[in-house]
Amino acid sequence: MSKDNYFLKRDERIKQKFEILLARPDFQNDIKKLRRKWNISPDGIKTEETRLEWFHWLDNETDQYVDKYWPECRRQMRELVQKDKLHDRQDLNDEFNKKVPRNAFHHEISHIVFKFKLPSSWHSSIRHYLLFNNQDNVRIPLNSVSLLLTWDSKTGERQISLTLQADSTIDDIKAIWPLVMVEQKRLHDYGKKYQPAPNLTLDQRSYELKQKKENKQSNS
Repeated sequence: MSKDNYFLKRDERIKQKFEILLARPDFQNDIKKLRRKWNISPDGIKTEETRLEWFHWLDNETDQYVDKYWPECRRQMRELVQKDKLHDRQDLNDEFNKKVPRNAFHHEISHIVFKFKLPSSWHSSIRHYLLFNNQDNVRIPLNSVSLLLTWDSKTGERQISLTLQADSTIDDIKAIWPLVMVEQKRLHDYGKKYQPAPNLTLDQRSYELKQKKENKQSNS
């Protein structure tokens, strides 16, 4: 498959996947509920002025929540620290942060992504559709195979891994392989090719016989 054909096929596949999602009544029902819950117009945000107003509203909701509940939460966390219940203290802090409106909005979208078995990279796309209700302006991530670089914590050596999505294909892997080959050349053991030993069993047997002979001579 040529590069041009691959990218056209991939774009068409992802576009169709998004259109199928939007056509699902259960997805649209969840979007409708979230818009109602989060003070978003049923038809989405249509103007720059409305967009700024909504983000200002979310900031105010966040500030009010923190002002109201943080002092008591902080007091409880201090008590838990005094009792050496550090794990409980962390759980309480995590629970508070999760309920902060700006964070809660983020978690609501993550729930949608998980519920409909979407790639995690679609989070911003679903958020954009939820806010603006304009599927034509939604940018769907195209990379269903991602190259990840990490460093071994013990040796400090570079490592390469590929992250696949549920709908990744062999063509997706082939498309990113030139980049993988570039990164392979930067690995510390690049060029140290393994050379198989065709007569390994015979060599091992010869070595064992030689060792027995030498041991016998040394003991005589």
